[in-house]
Amino acid sequence: MEVISILMFFFRSDFNLPFSNQRWFRQSSSVFALGVCCLGFVLGDLVTGIEATASLEDPDHPERIYYQPPDTQENSDPQDRPRGGGSRPPCSESEMSPAPCADLELTALVPFPEIVKDDSQGSAAKQPAAWGRTIAEIPAFWYYIPYPATAIHSAEFELLDDNDNLIFRDPSVQLAETPGVIGYHPNLEAPLEVGKTYNWHLILHIDPDNPSLDEYVSGRIQRVALPPEQVAQLDTLSPLQQADLLAEAGIWYDTLTALAKVYQDAPTAWISLLKQVELDEIAEEPIVNGCLYNQFPTSTYGAQ
Repeated sequence: MEVISILMFFFRSDFNLPFSNQRWFRQSSSVFALGVCCLGFVLGDLVTGIEATASLEDPDHPERIYYQPPDTQENSDPQDRPRGGGSRPPCSESEMSPAPCADLELTALVPFPEIVKDDSQGSAAKQPAAWGRTIAEIPAFWYYIPYPATAIHSAEFELLDDNDNLIFRDPSVQLAETPGVIGYHPNLEAPLEVGKTYNWHLILHIDPDNPSLDEYVSGRIQRVALPPEQVAQLDTLSPLQQADLLAEAGIWYDTLTALAKVYQDAPTAWISLLKQVELDEIAEEPIVNGCLYNQFPTSTYGAQ
């Protein structure tokens, strides 16, 4: 408004001068007005930029969460399968397929650090390792389900220890309002043990009479401990602040769960995090079981 007032002043003043000076003043006032206008735009952009930067860097309301991947010290051949259904054609080409179609794959929301191992011919081969850490006694697991719930006969979750002993099985994982991202919180009888790595599987049974149509994803989760002062601090923070702290500590599963709780108000943080681990294709897919993830315990970290 100040810039407009200055411009109006000069344009009105132009016509109060003697005719012999009006031409000169028109030119000089126009140049001056243009300069003032440009200065206004520059100052406006500067102020806007400062405000935007301040918003992004506000530690109380982080809009971007930066995940720091820990060193997995992986030295084994991973048997993980972070994506399923890779052999199925897209919907535009699957009119005759007995299986439901989808243009995206069944996907575990977990980082995929690639492990380079020598194959049987002695050549280096990359294998995906769907691996992440938690500090929760009973964590939540996150998946993208590409099919409507009505197209899936049942969904099954399994958790095994590092010796492949089955310690938990849920044959009826609830899928509601899919396709979309779901959070699954298993009803474990005992908490995960600190320092141990567990294998998990999520299996979609499409047709009980045709097991070849089943799809699954698999990966691993390791429970670790944070310093007691950080655990105590978590209970004083908002979910967005919790996610910021956990991501910096390399705690994947609980970072996602914290962001899911505020997804409706801060979707940018969720989307940004998934894109950091190359989950771009599903980063903007909706979380569909909102009633479930909002009921996750406020604190599931327990005593360390």
